[in-house]
Amino acid sequence: MNPLLSILIPTIPARLEQLGILLNRLGRDPRVEVLAFADNRRRSVGAKRQGLLDLARGDYVAFCDDDDWTTEDYLTELLPRCASGPDVVTFEQLAIINGVEGRIIFDATCQIDEPWQAGGTARRRPWHVCAWRRSIAAQGIFTEVNYGEDRAWVDQVAPLARNHLHIPKVLHHYRHDATLTAAPAPL
Repeated sequence: MNPLLSILIPTIPARLEQLGILLNRLGRDPRVEVLAFADNRRRSVGAKRQGLLDLARGDYVAFCDDDDWTTEDYLTELLPRCASGPDVVTFEQLAIINGVEGRIIFDATCQIDEPWQAGGTARRRPWHVCAWRRSIAAQGIFTEVNYGEDRAWVDQVAPLARNHLHIPKVLHHYRHDATLTAAPAPL
């Protein structure tokens, strides 16, 4: 039997400690498959995301970067919504960029992604951190780049979502610190 949800985490060896913290937060729910792809930076983030998506066996997939956090109730909120069968489950995200907070509301009815706003709220289409039905997620391809692969993938799959469920609370913390990140730029 397939797991209900696959959580997909691209990482690098320098972040294995952070990965361990994230894995502990996610726990060991038998309905959840957690896959991490670590390499020595020979592959792009896009190639890692695509590799993880290709390996996933969950009915739903959600990406989480190794330096991001999930809330304590992340799985207890997501799993029952996934079990009810929507194309995508959306939620809110706290996006912390260089210590400054802003909120993102992922919304399947949104047509245009608003830019992150320091101290404000932006609305966006469901991104790769949301829980996507795997059969839909697999119709998009992550390009082999280190930046922008997420937006390019969303452009492909967002129009395919016919029904959705929204959880009106923060379940994910995006954390970007220019002094620590391996990524070239924030949201």
